[in-house]
Parts: sequence; C-alpha cells; structure tokens
Amino acid sequence: MNTSLDKRKVAKSFSRAASTYEEVAVVQQAVLTEHLDRLSFAKIEPKVILDLGSGTGTGAQKLSSHYKKSRVIALDIAQGMLQEHRRKLPRFRNKTDLICADLDNLPLENNSIDLVFSNLAVQWSNDLHQVIKELQRVLRTGGLLSFTTVGPDTLRELRDAWNSIGADDHVHDFHDMHEIGDALISNGFGAPVLDVDRYTLTYPDVKSMLSDLKRLGSTNASSERSRGMMGREMIDNLYEAFEKQRQVGKLLLTYEIVYGHAWIPAEDTRPQDGSTVAHFPVSEIKRRP
Repeated sequence: MNTSLDKRKVAKSFSRAASTYEEVAVVQQAVLTEHLDRLSFAKIEPKVILDLGSGTGTGAQKLSSHYKKSRVIALDIAQGMLQEHRRKLPRFRNKTDLICADLDNLPLENNSIDLVFSNLAVQWSNDLHQVIKELQRVLRTGGLLSFTTVGPDTLRELRDAWNSIGADDHVHDFHDMHEIGDALISNGFGAPVLDVDRYTLTYPDVKSMLSDLKRLGSTNASSERSRGMMGREMIDNLYEAFEKQRQVGKLLLTYEIVYGHAWIPAEDTRPQDGSTVAHFPVSEIKRRP
C-alpha cells in the first residue's frame, strides 16, 4: 500500500460496524464459503488453529465444527467484533479463545500454530512482509497458511469516481497476487498456490453503496486522510462522477479476491523440489505489470 493505515481507526470502524456487519457482508460470506470448501481438500489435522481477522466469528465457528479436536484462537483488532463473537459461543465445552490484537504483531509464541486461516484480513496490514513474517514465525513446521485477501481491482469503480474529482486518497491500494506470492517465498513459505476470482455487486444508487461499506466497517483508514467532514459540494461531485458509470440502470462495485495457501517446509527442503516456486493460473500471468 502507498499509505499507512491508522490502526486505531481500523479498530474503531470495525467495532462500530460489528452489529450490522453480517447483514451486509454478502461478498465476505460468499468468499468464506468458498475458502472453507478449498480448505477441505488440505490433508491436515491441526491441534491449534488461528483464525486471523476473525470478525464476528462465523469462520471460527465453522472451523471448530469441522476440526472437532482442535483449539481455535480467534484474533481480531476490533473489540466490538470479538464481543459479537462472544455472544455466539457456548457456555460449556467452549474450545475457542478470543484475542484482541493487531495482525502485524501477534501475541503468540513461536511454532505454536498448525493452521492459520485468514479470510479477508491481510489487506489490513501496514506491511505485507511483516504480517507474513509473523505468520511464518507462529506456524509449526508442516503448518498451513490458508488465506484470502483483496486485490488491486477491488472497489475500482469507487476509486475511479474519487480520482475523477481530484480526491485520490479515499480508497486503499491493495497488493496483487504476484506480490503476495513473492512475499510468501521470500519469508520462508513453501510452494504457495494463488489464484483470483471476482465478485460484482450492484446498487440502485451511490447512497446505498456507501451505506453498505460503512456498515461493513470498510471506511477510509489512511493515516493521511483528511480529518474534516466532506463538504456538500464534494459529496455531490462524487455522486455525479459515479452516476456516469451506471450500466443497465445499476451501479457496479467490484471485489477482486485472491485465494492462496502455503506451507511451512521442513528445514532440509531443497529448491529443486519446487517449494520455492509460486504457482498462479495461466490466465493471470499476463496481467502482471
């Protein structure tokens, strides 16, 4: 990302959105379902699972149900999200621990996790290499990282609208699949496999689109953002710019989703076995800048 994130703002936005998040998390729930389906093919029996960026706990619940012998650590930066999660937990025989922390600085011991599951959270790191180093640190040898994150085409319609009125700092920049693959390899992960899917939401108007993003907690958290309220003129200009993109009576909003997994290889793994090569779908190779 070109600018750093204000983590206090991130935590505050998601905490405020916790009670409405699941009502509007259409793409997030669809990605979670697909992510869990892909994970089911991995041959792993984890004793300890880290759900990184656990949100309101839907993913952690499903992980706990599938891996019945596992302990699940649900970690999120937003206290409000964890409070929503806590309401769902059983009073007895609960095998889930809730931790409020930043994914860039995990309060976990080295080599303590067998599976890291992260659904649409890595993009909230200020440093891609730092968060991957942290995940490499806490994973045991043979451990698996399974994640999704958003790619650079995410919210491109909104970014284009802001850019057209000279306000280019309202939508975050996101890493592409190839940057993530390179970062995984350079930080000790073996044979990462990554691919991309896209989702498009339609809205009747700009107001409902911005309302949904706010209810998701996906607000501008750049440390360089303007602290003042947007004036009426800027809001009107944004609406007008977005209206020019209307297609067949609808406004579109794109989400580019990167799916990936990678393992912690044994210490004697050799480059010749392919563990230091990232795998991408052929259709995406030509898109690399």
